[in-house]
Amino acid sequence: MADLDVIAIGSIMAEISPPNNRTRVTETESLVMVQAGSATTFALAFQKLGGKLGFISRLGLDEVGEWIRQSLEAEGVDVSEVRSVPGQLTPISLASVDASGKKTFAYYRFPGYSEPLGTLKSEEVSDAYLQRTVMFDLTESSLRSVDSREVGLELARRCRALGVKVCVNPNYRPTAWKGGQSEAVRVLKEAMELADLAIMNGEEASLISGEVDFDRAIAWLAVNGPSLVAVTNGELPAALIVDGRVSEIPAIPTEVVFDIGAGDTFHAGFLAHYTAGNDPQTSGRFAAQAAALKIQRPPLIDQLPTRAEVLAALGR
Repeated sequence: MADLDVIAIGSIMAEISPPNNRTRVTETESLVMVQAGSATTFALAFQKLGGKLGFISRLGLDEVGEWIRQSLEAEGVDVSEVRSVPGQLTPISLASVDASGKKTFAYYRFPGYSEPLGTLKSEEVSDAYLQRTVMFDLTESSLRSVDSREVGLELARRCRALGVKVCVNPNYRPTAWKGGQSEAVRVLKEAMELADLAIMNGEEASLISGEVDFDRAIAWLAVNGPSLVAVTNGELPAALIVDGRVSEIPAIPTEVVFDIGAGDTFHAGFLAHYTAGNDPQTSGRFAAQAAALKIQRPPLIDQLPTRAEVLAALGR
């Protein structure tokens, strides 16, 4: 029997950033270092929101990597497949947000020494481990690198063969794809063909569908996407597609303190609620509320919303 709700694969890094939104690094006297990377934020949020997650990743053999691993383990994440790689360093990013909310990221990596996930081999992950879950989560961070791409896709194929459902979260970062947009579209479409569920934002829906207009992109996904798709749309209602039928997930107006990680928290909230046996519409509302609470707070683990907080806010 499965003892994990989701097993996710993705990269891990540390992020140095201002503690508040719309504050550039040069405009603040203090910075914070947080556990980062889309998959890491997802993993930590998923645990806080009531799920049980197993994480497949690789870290550098350094203090930063060990700090992040201990942080994940302290939150209840199964880290048996989060291993340190000798000779590798854990990547670090510097995040800044200007007055208009535009985000910029500077990535500090040494070629050949700061890509620990690229050392992962599919055969290192056993079928017995994959069968511990009901849902395998495949993120863009495990697809954009040529080194790790085939590993992520192969694990997704193995999961389908084992009867484990697959979720794809594009989380597109244009500068991270050496082959540019055309490569990203090709690989993400290949991943989508393996998916039972996809969670993305409006820009990613347009990228994959080729449709600039949000509604047209949703219509394309209703025909060509997996049976269940959730698409966020900034401050506007999100779209939910269930077996080709489109409905809305109401938006939740909120004051923004720090909005990096909002999409990851929506992703975590949806899967945490859905894998607990709830229907897609209820899971979408839970996810939207979780994301709204996330962006009201500083980017620290102890500030991530909990399941109890989300349910209380929905009750209000």
